[in-house]
Amino acid sequence: MGIMSGQMHNKEFEMKQEWDEVWSRKDLISRAVDFGRNFYNIFFRRLLSRYVNKDTEMIELGCGTASLGFLISDKIKLYHGIDISPVIVNTAQNRADFENKPMTFKVGDCRNLGPKYKDKFDFSWSQGLIEHFDDSFQVVKNHVDAVKTGGTILISVPYKYSFHKLWYIFTRIPGLKRFWPWTEQKFFSHADLKELGKKSGLPHKVYILPPAILGLFLGIIILEINKNKVG
Repeated sequence: MGIMSGQMHNKEFEMKQEWDEVWSRKDLISRAVDFGRNFYNIFFRRLLSRYVNKDTEMIELGCGTASLGFLISDKIKLYHGIDISPVIVNTAQNRADFENKPMTFKVGDCRNLGPKYKDKFDFSWSQGLIEHFDDSFQVVKNHVDAVKTGGTILISVPYKYSFHKLWYIFTRIPGLKRFWPWTEQKFFSHADLKELGKKSGLPHKVYILPPAILGLFLGIIILEINKNKVG
């Protein structure tokens, strides 16, 4: 038991280091990523507007810079961001405090949020998160656990049949990995996400980021889970 606990602690520490390095990077690639993130947020903001309102208390797992959270924070009651990187959590919280936004941030492992987050929020969201974990469903389960009965879970992941996957394959060539700005990851098909939804035991659906034609080009697919009463 002690050995297993030590291995999990070491893996979490390594993940924190990896993501601290990602978020601390200041180069041409990171600036290009920032530009891409802001472009994608145009469509994510439109998508989330269908699910939130002024009474919504929202949690984002793997929030990173919370760039989307800042865009929608004035349209909801509360935004709470969780990320494993202390570097980015401090950065995001300082910005929220400076801008006087209804936003809070905590360092945390999205695989194990703990009982204090159980059934607490109306809406949970993540983008570019579950694909970085061996056990994607464990992260999905924590999205579900954090939401109250009647709430909604929305998870955005990179589509398996997209230019993202081609870029990822290209950057596996020796010497080109520096052109992939994130850590290792997976890509998901409709069937992959439907299987994760099925494992939740809750009503769910899978769709390409709307509008679908543009969503295909952007390479984003969505898993929606509704936490309704069962039985």
